[in-house]
Amino acid sequence: MHIKLPIAVSILALFAISSSAWSTEFTIEDGETETSAQTLATGETGTINSGGELTTSSTAITATSVSNITVLNSGAITTSGSGAYGVYSNTNSGTNTFTNSGTITTSG
Repeated sequence: MHIKLPIAVSILALFAISSSAWSTEFTIEDGETETSAQTLATGETGTINSGGELTTSSTAITATSVSNITVLNSGAITTSGSGAYGVYSNTNSGTNTFTNSGTITTSG
């Protein structure tokens, strides 16, 4: 099978993109349940509103080697499984803010 050069280059470029390029700010609204783990990059905010749920079988929110992130939880963060942290923040700098008026429950 022959793959044309532009397609092969595009595929290689996709794998070369930093995973932080795939992160994005997020908001989970009242009545919404998100089951995908979330990742924050520098300067981003993750919000779980009252009545919103972030439920995963791995770490719910990851912020690694970033600065000036904000996590606002008024809803529920629930994780299960081995190594399933509610929020995993490592080797960060700047002012990182975590405000929790909801619940964070982990098991596993």
